[in-house]
Amino acid sequence: MSIACIFGMGASSVIARQLGEGREEESARCFHFSTYAMALSGILVLVLGLLFIQPMASLLGADGENRSYTCDYLRWIFLGAPAIMLSNGLVHSFRSVGLIKEATIGLALGNAVNVVLDWIFIVLLAMGTKGAAMATSIGFICAAVYYFSCLLVQEKRGDRL
Repeated sequence: MSIACIFGMGASSVIARQLGEGREEESARCFHFSTYAMALSGILVLVLGLLFIQPMASLLGADGENRSYTCDYLRWIFLGAPAIMLSNGLVHSFRSVGLIKEATIGLALGNAVNVVLDWIFIVLLAMGTKGAAMATSIGFICAAVYYFSCLLVQEKRGDRL
């Protein structure tokens, strides 16, 4: 999430300044660069996280008793890392280009899906920490899909970002 905020918040500041100066083409390039950077960073975190899941669990303080729960949680969070990064960063980028309603809907959608799936996975299906991580990742995936559908709508309308 920190990496996503670096690209999302950083880009939103640059984009807002460029739009204020009437430099729409540069702001679009910045938007696209930050989106690609978030996606690639998410893939990198996914790969490295899965490769080093055991050392990461130890670094986070997991011992023999809770190591499997920690690894279950981390595995699903790492699998969702690209969507987590994209949705966390795109919310800031959307706000900077004036898509405030879309940014808010995406944020609310991801959180609502997470809350509902938390209850289903943890309470009904007794999946514990794995279910919590799955719900989190799926919520962020839903938000990322929503944000990309908004981008497609903008593109179809001929609106530049």
